[in-house]
Amino acid sequence: MMRISEAWLREWCDNSLDTSAIINTLTMAGLEIDGVEAVSSVFSGVVIGHVRQVFAHPNADRLQICHVQVHPQSEDFVTIVCGAPNVAVGQRVAVALPGALLPNDFAITARTVRQVESHGMLCSQVELGLVQSNEGIWELPSDAPIGQDLRVYMQYDDKVLLGDFTPNRGDCLSVRGLARELSALCSLSLKTWNVDTVVVSSQNQVSVDIQAPQACWHYFGRVIENIDPQLQTPLWMVEKLSRAGLRAVNPVVDITNYVLLELGQPLHAYDLQQLQGELRVRMARVDESLLLLDEREVKLKATSLVIADDAGAIALAGVMGGHTTRVTQASTRIFLECACFAPRAIAGQARLYGLQTDAAHRFERGVDIEGQLLALEYATHLLIQLVGGQAGPITQKHSSSLSTIEEAQRPNIVLSEERLQQVLGFDFPSAEIEPILIRLGCLVVEKGTVNEGTVNEGATWLITPPSYRFDIQRDVDLIEELVRVYGYDKVPSRVPLLTLQPPQGEQWHATQSLRQAQSLLVALGYSEVMTYSFVDPQLQGALSIDMDRVVNVINPISADLSQMRTNLWVGLLKTVERNQKRQVESIKLFESGLTFLRASESTLLPIQSLKIAGVWAGDQTPLRWQNKPQPVDFFAIKADVERLLLDFAIAEVEWRKAEHPALHPGQSAQLMVNGSVLGWLGRVHPSALKAVDLQGNIYIFELDFDLLAVDKAQELSKPFVEASRFPEIRRDLAICVANTISSAQVMSSIREAKVAFLRDLKLFDVYQGPGVVDGHKSLALTLSFQHHERTLTELEAETSMTSIRQHLIAKLKATLRE
Repeated sequence: MMRISEAWLREWCDNSLDTSAIINTLTMAGLEIDGVEAVSSVFSGVVIGHVRQVFAHPNADRLQICHVQVHPQSEDFVTIVCGAPNVAVGQRVAVALPGALLPNDFAITARTVRQVESHGMLCSQVELGLVQSNEGIWELPSDAPIGQDLRVYMQYDDKVLLGDFTPNRGDCLSVRGLARELSALCSLSLKTWNVDTVVVSSQNQVSVDIQAPQACWHYFGRVIENIDPQLQTPLWMVEKLSRAGLRAVNPVVDITNYVLLELGQPLHAYDLQQLQGELRVRMARVDESLLLLDEREVKLKATSLVIADDAGAIALAGVMGGHTTRVTQASTRIFLECACFAPRAIAGQARLYGLQTDAAHRFERGVDIEGQLLALEYATHLLIQLVGGQAGPITQKHSSSLSTIEEAQRPNIVLSEERLQQVLGFDFPSAEIEPILIRLGCLVVEKGTVNEGTVNEGATWLITPPSYRFDIQRDVDLIEELVRVYGYDKVPSRVPLLTLQPPQGEQWHATQSLRQAQSLLVALGYSEVMTYSFVDPQLQGALSIDMDRVVNVINPISADLSQMRTNLWVGLLKTVERNQKRQVESIKLFESGLTFLRASESTLLPIQSLKIAGVWAGDQTPLRWQNKPQPVDFFAIKADVERLLLDFAIAEVEWRKAEHPALHPGQSAQLMVNGSVLGWLGRVHPSALKAVDLQGNIYIFELDFDLLAVDKAQELSKPFVEASRFPEIRRDLAICVANTISSAQVMSSIREAKVAFLRDLKLFDVYQGPGVVDGHKSLALTLSFQHHERTLTELEAETSMTSIRQHLIAKLKATLRE
């Protein structure tokens, strides 16, 4: 939340707009103003006075009689009895004259105090409602004009605007930036502002080396010597800092904060006496530590950019300085740093160490890549003006790849009038285009008018965005800026004329199939849930088979949401946990959503896959007086999955015995379709139950929905075949195979025999026990044979059965069971 003084804003962009008009203009342009705060409490009748004489009260030891001048053109004074211990001759003070009204409706009148007439009151900041606690009267600067209304002098009728800006508008995180925006929106003149180059009166410099050129684009700095540490920050600067939510520390720190608020460029000052050797802008070393300004010691990460001298890291670049090199009341020689760090290098670094700083907030969003020299000169000018000193020459260092960076930050964009009208869908006024772009700070070169035959396609421009607008990269960004400044309220409301073409083929099936799958699972008793795509790394480690390809979140919301999910089970099981803790014993849930896997080290975007998953915990049927509890088992959830597969016309599924870290090794299966992994099903492993804090037997499944949808589309695209009118012949087959051979392998082997007229194949019995050799099992199958155009003969069916038996004996070493 940014706090902006309206009075300070008007210094940069003088206008006749009232407060509500400013708020409405900025908010309608996408710069939301959340609220307005008054700068001070309500009081009136308080003026600036000059204490000319102070006498002891004749009738009270702790009271004094003050003669106070309150009229600038008259030597006359008013007599005021005061009990403040710090009142003294020569002070400029706040005087509440008779008739004044202070906070809480406290009225000031003339009155007698211990036989002495008192015509007013000398006020403290507490009595004016400005602070919670304070001692003595408020002493104003010595140049405060006598007799002027205190509210006018302090600009207490000012208001503070509370702005909440989107991350792409880092250029508006300053008074100058917001004034620049208001000027563009309202066609107002912006303050002409130039800073004279400071005269160099010292030759001392600090050597700087940029060792991380991709993270630090510019680095400027200069030595300033012989400053007076005893001087105080002037009241006008203290007030401006206070209205922005910052407290005054010392003149050097206050000036760096002031420049940050006014120009949006962070600066940092080091005590030159504490620096050792050359400064280096580099990445942190493993196990390197840093004592921060807030006196917290942190262990630096190798991904953090630091400023270091010969002794080690002295600042977390773009975030916070170090404690050992801080500027104190005793500092007389400083090194003033003004740099431009890459947003990607600073993004997330403050949160990584539990910090939140104004500098990081701006560097993460991007500062003006060409604004460092101006900000450094301005800060130097203020320092010399307020605390004196001699400035040394400016040290400048730039990234070795600066030309590439500048081209990326300030691209040359071609915008045509035809493209503008095409994107917006209405006739944007041609005369408004160039003026708006120029007001936004763009460099505009008209390339002329393009004509194709007799059709005038309109003008075309070559546009370079200003250095502070990182968010303008393409023509659509410029189009957005044009309509934003033109006014969203001026965009005509009309129903778009669209020719709707319904999706065809696989696209249609993918869209419809997801809805059908969701409806089927609901019909089977499942409830749909939606969970976060961000998951807990520790929990995901217990449930994922793809941890080597996990995608880490750069700026996680919290530590337990710092990875993208590789499957849907984490969210489902956490939902079951919450329900179990609320005494929900039986529950069936499903979720459909994207999962994320890292493609490769060099590929930025992850692989996204649409999955559908379910979980079943508790009993299969509701508890009733005529039913005994029947806990869910492997075959119960397998039946639901088979019903789902049947709905997708997928019958040729291989149920393969396989192990998964989240599943019990004795009750897990991998589903295969045409050589691809369709999904997993099984009972949750005890260690995974412990990780999620679950109880009981819980069964889960997950299917690759993309693969399901493709298979269904292919199945439905096959031509219709009329059902045969001729009878089928059924034969049963009982064989014995080794326990290591699955029924899926047997059925696959039968299909590989490619016998004629085999229409259907089903397994109906599995037996182990007396009559079957140890280490083997008996499988009983039923086979159906049918011809489409005639009746099969017994001989043809028997010939096919013989071929199947011989194939099983040869390939699987099967034996026929007697």
